[in-house]
Amino acid sequence: TRAASKLAFVALAKAGDLQPDSPRVHFLLGQSYTENQSYQKAVAEYLKALQVQPDFLAARLGLATAYWGIGQVDKALAEAQTAVKQGPDDPEAACLMAEILMARRQYAEATPYLDKALRSPRVDALRVHALRSRVLMAEGKATEALAELQQALPSDTDGSYHYQLAQIYQRLGDPSAAAAALKESERIRNANRDKRNPMPLTEVTPDRRIPEEPQ
Repeated sequence: TRAASKLAFVALAKAGDLQPDSPRVHFLLGQSYTENQSYQKAVAEYLKALQVQPDFLAARLGLATAYWGIGQVDKALAEAQTAVKQGPDDPEAACLMAEILMARRQYAEATPYLDKALRSPRVDALRVHALRSRVLMAEGKATEALAELQQALPSDTDGSYHYQLAQIYQRLGDPSAAAAALKESERIRNANRDKRNPMPLTEVTPDRRIPEEPQ
């Protein structure tokens, strides 16, 4: 899988050289960099895509996500606002807008976007329930937060939801349940650690060659 991922990036990079004006290629490169947390490089690729196609909604969302990844929250918010205007019914735009507002502790402002996203048939409802749980916790409504988060637990692929669950149980004064949730969070995280360890894209050499794997 790692080898396929590296080869796919090299192919995209070569396509970018051959088609420098292709917004789709720049978008896919941006996605690759984002997945590997190379957010600065992702920003550059998304900007190239939007320069050619300003109404490219997926690239706009990618740019907002990349700005958020490097801590430029104000720029992320501005791009998310533009994305919401471009796609008022797009659930991903609504979710991203909500998450950025939550990062700014603007929980009341985030709630309408989460409600809108949850009404969409195209949304990842479990993700929205987890986000709504965080809002409710911030508002001091731990019992309601627990009910929301329990709906999202089947989709916990990195342990973060169970960690969130442990915090809720701690707030509710149930240390045994909190400890059990934390243990499950650690189990999930450890189980998936090796599955999510692709070679950083920065390890691809400038001439697009892939370094040899260590023997």
